[in-house]
Amino acid sequence: MKMDERATFIGEETGGGFDGNTSGIYDQITLPNSRLTIKVPLVKYVSAVEGASFIFGRGVMPDFPVKAYGETKEDPVMDFAMKYLKTQ
Repeated sequence: MKMDERATFIGEETGGGFDGNTSGIYDQITLPNSRLTIKVPLVKYVSAVEGASFIFGRGVMPDFPVKAYGETKEDPVMDFAMKYLKTQ
């Protein structure tokens, strides 16, 4: 949606990767000597973002950065979005 300019992103950087992720099938193995258990992704998803301007390893960056609310009941992201919609 960001690449095709089909949405306006307001708030903070998303989790995950703009260019793809490894959230699919994985295998869990236990290393024999250390007994450390690790998960190894078996599938890589790649987004169709060739030629896009993005920072490798980062999430989707917002068009309008707005810090999410903290300990108050206010929602600055929603407030910004509502004001933005009224101007469009």
